[in-house]
Amino acid sequence: MKSRIALVALALWLGALPAIVRAQIRVGDKPKLQAKAVDGTPISLEAFAGKMVLIDFWATWCGPCMAEAEHMVAIHRQYAQKGLCIIGVSLDRTEAAMVRVARDKGFVWPQIYNPATGGEISKQFGVNAIPRTFLIGPDGEVLWEGHPASLDAVLADAFKKHPPRLLDAEVLAAATEALGKAEAAAADGKPADAIRLFAKLPADARNDASLANRIELLQKNLADHAANALAEAEKLIEQKEFTAALATLKDLSKLSGLPAAVKAAQRATAVMAMPEAKSQIAALEKVEREKERAARAAEALAVAQKLQAEKKHENAYAAFKAVITQFANTSAAETAQAEVKNYEKDPDFLKRANTASLQRKAESMLNLALSYKAAGRYDLARQRFQAVIDQFPNTTFAQTATRELADLPKQ
Repeated sequence: MKSRIALVALALWLGALPAIVRAQIRVGDKPKLQAKAVDGTPISLEAFAGKMVLIDFWATWCGPCMAEAEHMVAIHRQYAQKGLCIIGVSLDRTEAAMVRVARDKGFVWPQIYNPATGGEISKQFGVNAIPRTFLIGPDGEVLWEGHPASLDAVLADAFKKHPPRLLDAEVLAAATEALGKAEAAAADGKPADAIRLFAKLPADARNDASLANRIELLQKNLADHAANALAEAEKLIEQKEFTAALATLKDLSKLSGLPAAVKAAQRATAVMAMPEAKSQIAALEKVEREKERAARAAEALAVAQKLQAEKKHENAYAAFKAVITQFANTSAAETAQAEVKNYEKDPDFLKRANTASLQRKAESMLNLALSYKAAGRYDLARQRFQAVIDQFPNTTFAQTATRELADLPKQ
């Protein structure tokens, strides 16, 4: 009789979970999870592809869960930067209690509220006692499930055997390609090219397990050349070819872990402080800005010419005028100016173009006023509607603005 009473008391202390479990997620399964965190953030296991995911079922009323709180925070601190994402699933009876305790305990990871009675996620995973955690590998497969007290050894082993992918798939592909080219250049006896290619790798590329060893090996292979390149940079500095020297120094500084990288970074800082170097750098930057501006002007001109080719002449006319305004003193602006003059030889066209321009402006102002109204910013909406009425009298836009103005709440 006493043993039965003890079992009942234990069940009450742990918090009784639903007796009927509809499913059971086991090691080797690839579960699905679609839910919203209490802050409204959508959560899905698909979004964590490539990462290590730890799903933690817990509740504030669960003594063993609270005993593991500091342990879970320590796990997050140790592994978050290495690719571990924790998802808390609270089986609390009230959401407010869970939110308060999660904040107080430092649970900075997403929390899903899944009430102790009728919680679909706990049923899906077959959770009939808490705390309980599920460790899911980068490929979405459950690697382990059990009590969080056993997690330390489990995580250490999982990170060795199933290293997470820390880079976005596109970034990883680009980094892998750049590293391959750098390795090929080094193998072909072109260490200078290898260093330049190495410098293009993303800063966090070495955090990816599939690239880390290759990056370290390439750095070691380039160590001797790095020292020689550092000496060449010094010669360039003596010859007052500061921009060329800085380009070399900045590339060398990317070879983190090598003595030459530290020296290159320090030397680059010193060079950039030299008055002569500053002047040379400023002149080069001006040239680069002008090149960039010319390139953007050419792009804008191409858009205007495309509109012209499509016989959208009113739009093309406006686009050519924009090129003249935004990119004055460029060859693109000169070309645009010639096209504008040709258009303006036709009085009828000019009248149509000006009308179209006014319509576009009126539509833009009216849409802005309507967006302010929809957002509840009635003071700004009132100002914008009045501006449409004042600037475009006796038009349909003014009529619409008048109706909308009358419909606004009174001040």
